[in-house]
Amino acid sequence: TTLRAGYMYDESPVKGDFASPRIPDSDRHWISVGASHSIIDGVTVDFGLAYAFFKHRKIHLDGTAPENQFRGSLNAGLDASAVAASLG
Repeated sequence: TTLRAGYMYDESPVKGDFASPRIPDSDRHWISVGASHSIIDGVTVDFGLAYAFFKHRKIHLDGTAPENQFRGSLNAGLDASAVAASLG
């Protein structure tokens, strides 16, 4: 049996003014755990679980930019998280 654990900080390439409802990406932290167990010779079961939580992202579109002329303004805050699981 093998146990695994990890942590990762992933900095978003989307900075301040470029955040939008289409690209709400933000910096995130990942925490993961996993295990492998050999059932019989040549057969192994693997399990993994990862949790990502994203930094709060503020979005401010004031409606004055040409691309926002018909959409109007938007002030929003986004909070997100994700879970990924694997079994093999």
